[in-house]
Amino acid sequence: MAPSPPPPPRTWTEPFQYKGIAYRAVLDPQKAEPLRIYRGKRMVASIARRRWNPWKLQVGDVDGDGAPDFAVGVLKPTRYIPEPHTSVFFYTFDGRHLHKKWLGSTVGRPLVDFCLGPRDRGRGQTLWTLERTFGGKVAVRCLRWSGFGFSSVGSEKVLETAEKLVRYRGKIAVVVSGKPIRMDLGGLQ
Repeated sequence: MAPSPPPPPRTWTEPFQYKGIAYRAVLDPQKAEPLRIYRGKRMVASIARRRWNPWKLQVGDVDGDGAPDFAVGVLKPTRYIPEPHTSVFFYTFDGRHLHKKWLGSTVGRPLVDFCLGPRDRGRGQTLWTLERTFGGKVAVRCLRWSGFGFSSVGSEKVLETAEKLVRYRGKIAVVVSGKPIRMDLGGLQ
């Protein structure tokens, strides 16, 4: 089954703080190194490649260590899946440099969308995914950082259709027919 195409490219800007200092993460798919970190007007770090076709940026802390993590949606081939497919890569920032955290080839099934959610019982933030099932439906899953990659939390919810995931009033919502519907999988929220 062919992957769902990602949304059209756009520039994402996400403000964040690290050790009391204000920064701004910018994902611009048109730049040679699309993920850039700014302190004021000065760029302090950059990483990723334009040929990876980045299509989304979320900033959070998936492992709970206090350092910002950057989830970047990409459309590219990977080591074990040679044709281009949607995936999410993670980078972390130490105040001076961006470092690769997780460049997983897939989260299980073809990825439609992702969103970073609330903290999971004192741990880091959760990763919520919208994935295309083999039957053509859409599954919503919640995952947590396991030290090297992500593992499922609770059960998934399968929907006939869904468009995207969004943060909505402190919760995660799946957008169906243009309307956000709050999600609760396994009592995390």
